[in-house]
Amino acid sequence: MIKQLEIREQFNFDKRLYFALICALYWAVIVFFQLFVIHDQLYYEAYSEQLAVDRIETILKFQKEWAWLSYVLLPLFLITRMSLVSLSILAGAILSEIKISFRKVFQVVLIAEIVYLIPAFIQLVYFMGIAQDYTLQDLQNFDYYSALALIGRKAVEPWLMYALACFNLFELLYWLVLALGFHWVLQRNYGEMLGLVATGYGTALLLWIAGITFLLVNAS
Repeated sequence: MIKQLEIREQFNFDKRLYFALICALYWAVIVFFQLFVIHDQLYYEAYSEQLAVDRIETILKFQKEWAWLSYVLLPLFLITRMSLVSLSILAGAILSEIKISFRKVFQVVLIAEIVYLIPAFIQLVYFMGIAQDYTLQDLQNFDYYSALALIGRKAVEPWLMYALACFNLFELLYWLVLALGFHWVLQRNYGEMLGLVATGYGTALLLWIAGITFLLVNAS
């Protein structure tokens, strides 16, 4: 009984405030990238052989005029993604005959969202303080913690890159944190909760990757 009360206390915090903090951290990353990492010269260097200067200037102007939209849509994007993850895990719980409400699942998913901020901050620190000379492609291909980096882009077909990029250290950490959260909430074996994450979220993720890969194959 005491242990259950301790678990309730661990999850007894203001979820709205936590979500606001997550959004604020994402916004901070975006702002710092726009101010100190991504500059106009990167676009001129990347597209100078493909597009005319006035065309590049038009693209940059359009991006700057609509930059505010990314801040507005960010909370909606996060809620949508976390809701889909929660629904997939809830489906896995139903299949595994584990009783848990959508609200509890969403709370665990909300807490685990912090994991996705780690690679964003690592990338920001790298390009702000370590990288001296980088290109737009370097920014787009910053995936040294993924299976794609281990194999190498040159050895992989373009349609397979997205799938390999999804298999990375932080995705694994996300699974582990989710399993830990359900272990605390449900007071069940950690291995069983890892199985729950794999059954629900893992299956949904594989279907998503398969769908994107199918589109990339057709596009190529």
